[in-house]
Amino acid sequence: MTLTQDELKRELEYNKETGEFKRLKSRGNQHGGSIVNVKHNSSGYYEIRVYSGSTGQSKKYKAHRLAWLYEYGSFPKLEIDHINGIRTDNRLSNLREVDRNTNQKNRAIHSNSPSGVLGVTWNKNSFRWEVSFKSKYIKSFDSFWDAVALRKKMESDDGTFEENHSSTKNINFI
Repeated sequence: MTLTQDELKRELEYNKETGEFKRLKSRGNQHGGSIVNVKHNSSGYYEIRVYSGSTGQSKKYKAHRLAWLYEYGSFPKLEIDHINGIRTDNRLSNLREVDRNTNQKNRAIHSNSPSGVLGVTWNKNSFRWEVSFKSKYIKSFDSFWDAVALRKKMESDDGTFEENHSSTKNINFI
């Protein structure tokens, strides 16, 4: 059996403005009315242990999936995207149900990215900036800005460019 909205609402209260969960009943070392002690899993998401009356067991759930169940009555069929990219921000206004492809477009740029722009990398052998799109090499440039401009144009032409999800959203073109 899967956790139901009724079971969840008997255990926890969800504040959609803050994204926080509070215990309604004391469980273990957590007192009723206290903010749930959430733990990051290895992927950086909050997890909450919830007791299910139908199974008599407790189980860990990702907090953003619990928020969805709490508000909409069922677990999402697709993935939940944190719109602002912050995996611990579980305010309802920051969550949306999307397919995997859309969710991947909103991923963070790797911290070791020399360009800071998704799809633009430095090739140390050719000493050129390379542009890739949808995991395919497109073209290389001497100029970083030419590479970024092509990448931004490709996103826009493909319809994948969105203000909050673009890899180049913080780069201003004059």
